[in-house]
Amino acid sequence: MTRIIVALLFTVVFIGCKSEEKKEDQNNTETPNILLITVDDMSQSSVGVYGNSVENITPNIDQLAKEGFRFEHAFVNYSICNPSRSTILTGLYAHNHGSFAENGIKPNVVPITRFLKEKGYQTGIMHKEFHYQPMESFAWDEVISNDSIQGSRVPKLFKKYAKKFMVSAKEKGKPFILVANTADPHRPFATRDKNKYPGGTGEPFEVTKLYDSSEVEMPPFLPNHPAIKYDEALYQTSVHRADEMVGAALEALEEAKLSSNTIVVFISDNGKAFPKAKHDCYVESNATPLILRWPEKIKKGTDTEHMVTSLDIFPTLLEYLGMEETPKFDGKSFKSIIDGEKQTDRNAVFSEYEYHTARSGEVLPYSSRSVQTKDFRYIVNFWADGKKSIEPVIRYSQAYEVVANSEEKNVEEFREFYFYRTPEELYNVKDDPACTQNLIDNPEYASEIKKLKALLLEELKRTNDPSAKAFEEGTPDAFARYIEKMTKKGKEIKEAQLHKPT
Repeated sequence: MTRIIVALLFTVVFIGCKSEEKKEDQNNTETPNILLITVDDMSQSSVGVYGNSVENITPNIDQLAKEGFRFEHAFVNYSICNPSRSTILTGLYAHNHGSFAENGIKPNVVPITRFLKEKGYQTGIMHKEFHYQPMESFAWDEVISNDSIQGSRVPKLFKKYAKKFMVSAKEKGKPFILVANTADPHRPFATRDKNKYPGGTGEPFEVTKLYDSSEVEMPPFLPNHPAIKYDEALYQTSVHRADEMVGAALEALEEAKLSSNTIVVFISDNGKAFPKAKHDCYVESNATPLILRWPEKIKKGTDTEHMVTSLDIFPTLLEYLGMEETPKFDGKSFKSIIDGEKQTDRNAVFSEYEYHTARSGEVLPYSSRSVQTKDFRYIVNFWADGKKSIEPVIRYSQAYEVVANSEEKNVEEFREFYFYRTPEELYNVKDDPACTQNLIDNPEYASEIKKLKALLLEELKRTNDPSAKAFEEGTPDAFARYIEKMTKKGKEIKEAQLHKPT
């Protein structure tokens, strides 16, 4: 009898302890938290689970993919910092949210952070706060600035401050949304050769693994050159450290005992900082890793059928939160895809590019739009008149130096196209994802071009894109008038900038 009583008491205590443990693994609310982790300038192709051949380059991101749901065909809609990041948080194209450079979103635009703060969420951002302008529109309760976490390139500091924010929200009994931004693998890359980079930096360059040229492959979209390959090795070193930063944020979540009630979203803002990637409308510019995890709520798996974009993240999160009254979006929720349903209209994605900030400080239009299906990518370059060059907006670093100055024949051929482009481009991305063979003048693809242009025009009109009229008219004069209009607007944007780029 005594044994039975002891056994029952043990069972009650054990169940009670497990109950307390489960209770502790939340923030005293049924409402889920959101941890949005972004990496800076990381191409989709750089992630192990997306096919990077460098061994064990991103173990933490790969593990997150195993634990969550991964999209194979995910894209950002703009391939540079402010516009892309604002699209992620607003669900709007840049031409609708208004942040083309450092000028900030329009006053009537409601980012997810402000929307959720009004619903009782604690809002926070780690690093990159200067890329979300004006800051008051994003309604941050806590800003963990660049200085606090040493340039957001030190995993142990990233973990420390992320955990501190999470525990703070937990103690208040509030759900949180934390936008945790790494600086890696943005230039300057992690390297012991930091003096090679113009201007120098005070940022930490310590790494746990330094890759060399023998361990990486040449980017297939660039001309083969040893200096570019060396630059790629340094980039891959930064990719590995970015992965350690992702791991640090996830460890913070575990240690705060909030994993089970937190939706984790992982994404990059745009492709790597190399020619024909960042600042452009190619596959390498827009293809992004996209992974979501919410234990027992979001099933594990991979979608290889649908095409989704950063426009869709805000509406998807609100559907998970069960919120029916939402702001206006250009994107739409992909929750039903994760749930196993099909969305039959997910057969194309669109991207835009409007402005570069030149080395002179001018905000200059290099206006492009693109549409991609699983087979083809069509690009229109409103600025490409055969005379205008992209050279004035290049930020010179190793790969760009080679492209601009090498006298090797393969580089010269690449430079001629890269600097001036053509008004239209077409690529068979199924066979040529590096976008090396422009098929726009091949008559065999005339019907495909017509179909893609119709898709693009429909999207431009649907979202009130200011380039729609010029694109529909399709003449050099129409393109020139559009660039003239955007040049005037660029001057206004320069005057309105809230964070001055360096």
